Amino acid sequence: MMKQLKERNGNTIEAITKKFTKGTMKREKYIEKLTRQLKDWDKELTELEKKAGDKYSDLKSKFAQKMEQTKKKRDELRKKLSRLEKAGEEVSKDLKNDFEILWKDIKDGIANMRKQLK
Repeated sequence: MMKQLKERNGNTIEAITKKFTKGTMKREKYIEKLTRQLKDWDKELTELEKKAGDKYSDLKSKFAQKMEQTKKKRDELRKKLSRLEKAGEEVSKDLKNDFEILWKDIKDGIANMRKQLK
């Protein structure tokens, strides 16, 4: 009976289902990872704002600009994450590339602000 269920490419229904499930789990883990990281960044940005306000009034203007840029990128990432959650099972290469660019920009922005506060 399994031979009857083979697709043109030679995969059984079980193999196709396994690949689909694996892809879904991969997507879900990716979404969880992004969501968790966004929460961490929210906390870190709040802490950095506090430190900047308390200790470094002379850097406050530059710091505020960098903070605003980083928050915009974080918000953009959050919107794209929402699109990903609503999208189909496959993540397009363009969307994944967008995530990776925004991820790096946010991470670098936070690292730069941390460095300024030392």
